[in-house]
Amino acid sequence: MAGLNLGDSTASFAVGNVAASALYLGSTKVWPTATSSISIVAHEDDELGFINPDVLEAIGAGIKSTAVYLTAGNASQAWGTGYATNRENGVQAAWAEMAGVANSWTSTMETIAGKQVQRYDLVGSPGRIYFLRLNNVNSLFDSPLKNLWNGTVTSLTAIDPGAQTYTKAELLNVLSAIITAQQVATVRVLNWRDDFAQDHWDHTAAGRFGHQAYLNAAPSATLLTYVGNQAFGGPVNLSSAQQTAKTNAVNAYKAFDSAFNTSDPGFIPSMQRRRTAYGAVPASTPSQSGNVFGSTAPASTANNSNAAETLANAFQVTANRVALGGRIFIPTSAGSTADGTGYVAQLWRASASGVLSDWMAGGVGGTLTRGSWLDIPFATPVMLIPGETYYLSVHTPRGWSGYIDGKFTSALTSTSDSALIMPAKTTMAQGIIMNNPALATAGQAPGDATSAAGLWLGVDLNVGIPL
Repeated sequence: MAGLNLGDSTASFAVGNVAASALYLGSTKVWPTATSSISIVAHEDDELGFINPDVLEAIGAGIKSTAVYLTAGNASQAWGTGYATNRENGVQAAWAEMAGVANSWTSTMETIAGKQVQRYDLVGSPGRIYFLRLNNVNSLFDSPLKNLWNGTVTSLTAIDPGAQTYTKAELLNVLSAIITAQQVATVRVLNWRDDFAQDHWDHTAAGRFGHQAYLNAAPSATLLTYVGNQAFGGPVNLSSAQQTAKTNAVNAYKAFDSAFNTSDPGFIPSMQRRRTAYGAVPASTPSQSGNVFGSTAPASTANNSNAAETLANAFQVTANRVALGGRIFIPTSAGSTADGTGYVAQLWRASASGVLSDWMAGGVGGTLTRGSWLDIPFATPVMLIPGETYYLSVHTPRGWSGYIDGKFTSALTSTSDSALIMPAKTTMAQGIIMNNPALATAGQAPGDATSAAGLWLGVDLNVGIPL
């Protein structure tokens, strides 16, 4: 709570008008460690929107569940404004809702790897949360946490009165110590496999810190990676009951967060979906073995939709391969506005029905020049296996594309790597121009396509042979 300074002591309290009862010291609770889990996220609402319903279902099953919130979520506001503490109160209310217990907590200022960290334990439930309270700025594309990860700054200081200072190594030490102490079987993190430019920079930075702490402390545990803003795209994949439970937890939280906006275009999609990153990451990255079209410059016709759009083609492999990145070709007949940056590639796995729900990899391209292929390497290459169908989507920021009608009447096989094919449009939707371009850079999936006409679109996949 605001103004509560407990040193190394433990206290109990009630939130709002809920009376405290049956309080226990969180440090003495015996947890079922064999099934314990931990989530490491950037902001106070990240777990509610991106990871749930996994957390609420674990808590409901009596599984020890811990969360670590790296930033104060203060949106550039000072600690004294109360906004950050309000968000913490919202987290507590949401967790009580998820657990189905009174909103009563014990509070401990715990010493972890030499740092004082605020810990709360939910009374009558196996829920524990930590707040590190590092500064968060009010911008999608400015992140002190990213700067700490990349080494642009050497340390960050928490904004609360305790003002703990963390170097990159010290922050990893604290996270690793928490993971070790909780004896976790499952570690949940945000999407460390992505480029910073494809999501909120805090999300990606938190994912990378969480992933590295997992490697340091519990590499034999199960790692689950959850997609952030890319989760807005694609079909609904939660049941009505799951959507309701997830929304109820968010509603409990938002009563405390004055800036939370349920009219945001991402709110309903995030309540309807859970996206985990699919596919194994290879131990090492191979050299490129091929793509479908090689150096061929397609004799395609330029098309201008006058708005940003996302193009996608389907791919399959007949032997194990590593997806290294995507590429796009826009013909010279396109307008000069096609030249430039902003091209984003993402890889998705298709379900048996051809609808996409699993994000796999992503990358941001350099500068496109009409008449030449632009390679867009993935931030993290990922394994492809026979028997699956994958879609590569490329976002074109200014609407230009190239096409030939009916190109996919039969399957196309790479001339440089015969294990890579593009299936015929009679077996899998090809040449997709996806709808709702406003969401395209946040991961709009081909399952939402307006058509599957089988046009040739200048979208290709670069692969390598696993080492």
